[in-house]
Amino acid sequence: MQQFIVPLAIVCFAIFWIALLHVLAWLGGWKALVRRFPDDRTHEGKLFRFQSGAIIPIAPIDLPFNYGNCLKLRVCPQGIGISIIAPFRFGHEPFFIPWNEFHRAKIKTAFYFFPYFEAEIASPPIVKILLPRWVFELQQEGAEETATELSKDPSLS
Repeated sequence: MQQFIVPLAIVCFAIFWIALLHVLAWLGGWKALVRRFPDDRTHEGKLFRFQSGAIIPIAPIDLPFNYGNCLKLRVCPQGIGISIIAPFRFGHEPFFIPWNEFHRAKIKTAFYFFPYFEAEIASPPIVKILLPRWVFELQQEGAEETATELSKDPSLS
């Protein structure tokens, strides 16, 4: 009987870990972002690993779900792809948010030293997202490029 205790504990921990990550993804708004903005992996961009961020669902819980140093951000002129590193990936499929879906974007500072970028995602908003400050500059550039491309499109006139 004792020979089964360690394997059973490992299996139970794995099941608990996977279930916990799925529940956190659902409560934190990650699943809502995946449903609204699935990542088809067609956008090429520069990859930044081990980044931090947070997602604050608009409802039912208005608390931040923090992702410290475990995000992968893929930045391109069309938007930003967000995924998560392997141990935390269960229940957290990647998503891609076009720059034009960022609303009320602003820079804030935490504890007087840590600037970050905050924006509401989608209209009406489904979550607020907090990312490193440098994303704000890239978002501004991407939004300007998207507006320029749209103004040149004759089918939209």
